[in-house]
Amino acid sequence: PSPNYDVNISPSDENSNSHTINYAMSIWYVDEISTLDGKVTIDMNLELRWQDKRLHFINLHEEKTKINCQEIWLPDVYAVAGYGGGRQYNRNVYQERCFAEKFKNVTNELHEEDPMMAVESHGKVYLWYVTSFNVEVPCHFNLRMYPFGTQECHVTFINRDNWRMISMAPLEIGPDVVDDLLEYQLTDVGQKVIERNNHQYVVLTLSLRTLYDYHILNSFIPSALMFIICYTSFFFPITDFNERIMVSLTALLVLAALFTQISETSVKTPYFKLIDIWYVSIIGLCFSVVVLIAMINGLRPKKNVKEALIQLNPIRNGIGPLIVEVDLATNKDMSKILNTLSEIVLFGLFILLIAV
Repeated sequence: PSPNYDVNISPSDENSNSHTINYAMSIWYVDEISTLDGKVTIDMNLELRWQDKRLHFINLHEEKTKINCQEIWLPDVYAVAGYGGGRQYNRNVYQERCFAEKFKNVTNELHEEDPMMAVESHGKVYLWYVTSFNVEVPCHFNLRMYPFGTQECHVTFINRDNWRMISMAPLEIGPDVVDDLLEYQLTDVGQKVIERNNHQYVVLTLSLRTLYDYHILNSFIPSALMFIICYTSFFFPITDFNERIMVSLTALLVLAALFTQISETSVKTPYFKLIDIWYVSIIGLCFSVVVLIAMINGLRPKKNVKEALIQLNPIRNGIGPLIVEVDLATNKDMSKILNTLSEIVLFGLFILLIAV
């Protein structure tokens, strides 16, 4: 570089091509993603190519020639969380290399001032900055359908010098990138350039699908079984009120304990998630069973058959006790009707809850 060359100042050529950065991305590894942490760590490689006509090179190889990164101006690219903007996060760079590459129309001339007669290249010479790094950014998930549904995690790369960003190669996915990322399955990885407020950003998008098998086995099936146990109390004899109410109350308490455990271990959101709605609904159905059993017991006749009421009168004048028979059974047993109706309605609501 010339004595007037400053690595802190970007090239100021008026030619628009000089303000273009070609980029290529490679994903080497994606760490496991958990909903509770809500973060993703990506190990990747970023290649940047541009021109700086303030520089002249001698003795360039036919292939790329390695140069010192400290001696040239480098594009300042940083990562932010989100789509097109957000909080800035540092890149943990563990390897960086710089190269100079002759373009096809480069002409070579002997450097006459050099006693060694070095070859000086004129014309288009590309500069390359190849960096390997990992970056950890939060993913802004919409968890209304949790633990089902799909999610997208965005990482935006911004060029602080506001140069045009043009992709020069498709996104490369390394062999170590696995699909199963703990709670999510990686279904697709994409990149695209977006423009906002006269600035261009490169957005890297991870498309994810929730792996819900764990939640089905540990949340939905146990809670559904507890409601079924609670629901079976309708099939106990109506006269066994104590057994009916104890079974339904026990199931209700277990459901409340499961809901508390899930609420403490899952991610906190300002809105209800699908799993929260499921537990609130299933607890509401079980509570309805308890209330209906109490109502059925209140409607049950005190006596189901004729009972003799014996009025004991003192034996006077040889007259024995007076026996009066009273029929306390009603013409229509409302408790049985309500019990049957409750079986049908609650079973239908339970099936509707599962279907929805």
